[in-house]
Amino acid sequence: MVYQIFKIWAQLAFSLYFRRIFISGSENIPKKGAVLILVNHPNSFLEPCVIAAFQHRNLHFLVRGDMFEKKWLKPILTSTNQIPIYRFKDGFEKLRSNKSTFDQAYKVLAEKHTLLMFPEASSELVKYLRPLQKGASRLALGAFEENNVDELIVIPTGIHYYNAPKSRNDVVLKFGEALSMKKWILDNTQTEDKLNALTAYFQNAMDKVIISINPERQESIYDDAYLLAENDQLKYSSSGVLKTEEGYAMMNKLITSLNQLSENAFKELGKMIIKYKGTYDDLKSFDSCVKLGVIEKIKILIYLLLSFIIGLPGFILYSPSFIFSKYFTKAKIKHITFYAPVRIAFNMGTHIFNSIILYFILIPFLSLGQFILLFVFLQISLYSFGIFMDFSRYAKYLFNLSILKKRKSLLVPRSEIINILTADGRRPTADSPKNTI
Repeated sequence: MVYQIFKIWAQLAFSLYFRRIFISGSENIPKKGAVLILVNHPNSFLEPCVIAAFQHRNLHFLVRGDMFEKKWLKPILTSTNQIPIYRFKDGFEKLRSNKSTFDQAYKVLAEKHTLLMFPEASSELVKYLRPLQKGASRLALGAFEENNVDELIVIPTGIHYYNAPKSRNDVVLKFGEALSMKKWILDNTQTEDKLNALTAYFQNAMDKVIISINPERQESIYDDAYLLAENDQLKYSSSGVLKTEEGYAMMNKLITSLNQLSENAFKELGKMIIKYKGTYDDLKSFDSCVKLGVIEKIKILIYLLLSFIIGLPGFILYSPSFIFSKYFTKAKIKHITFYAPVRIAFNMGTHIFNSIILYFILIPFLSLGQFILLFVFLQISLYSFGIFMDFSRYAKYLFNLSILKKRKSLLVPRSEIINILTADGRRPTADSPKNTI
């Protein structure tokens, strides 16, 4: 019961924090049987919460053991199927407790439940897959060979944030093809070092679902390229959960194209983007002013006005605590990987607190039914204000006269940049538009 309540609550919280949540491949997760979900780990405990909220199986997952030392937090962790695992820096005595951790994990799989694990074994805010450690392979082999699990399905999973520490950005969740451990064992009966072989197998499987930028290249160029490609190919029309391959496909094609560029071509692309946006700091709004026609711009203004009017009551009620949580988290959280999940958790807490206070203030004047209707409206209003914030990112330069005067000439270099972003790593041909800036 506690798990299901947290799941619904988390779905609402993530739908407010993120702009769009693209989900694909969830049908690959079996409805029954033992399942091991392997996922990359850029944002501490945000990944398991997002995955738990947006797929059909109830998850058990491994979390840092020191979290269980907080007396107030331990009951919540236990009731939401979390299992402590300890690291070297926790000390040798704590590490010895990991035998119990693996025993619990084996039991979860033996009872045909779903377990989530981070094979990178640590959290780091990067946009590429790091080398996998052997823990996931050891767990999978141990469950199958020593704990009477007759079949174990492994789901390689990739989660991609555009900018997790900042609210109202996109997240892409991709569940890969199901891998049968039973089949792998049969195919590798003659393999001597099964542990390393399985780790390499998992690494290859995760490479297919995790979109990795080149870590040796400038990340800001990837980010700017994504904004331009999104404006061109993944237009924003609505927020919320979108069960479609579209987000993953666009991002995968874009990053593959950028990674295939030569080093000089990649750097040249960065210079072209800088020249294209000139002195304007907001690339999304600048590019919208250049690209969009008058009708599309008027539509954005209408959406802004309507979403602001509907969203104002929710903003007035909830925004003070949300703003406080933003600055409180910035002040207290020193490690960037914890910023987004702590902020979301804080917002969830303050949201409930505000709602309870509102209930006690209004219940003398309203019936329970009337209060429920008001509460539902306020949630819709809050969601609407999130949409207002989304469209406001287009509005800064939307009718900027200086940009509009140069619009025709700006469309030429923009076209060349887009050609590079969609050319599968190949530079445009001689017939392509030339950069005139």
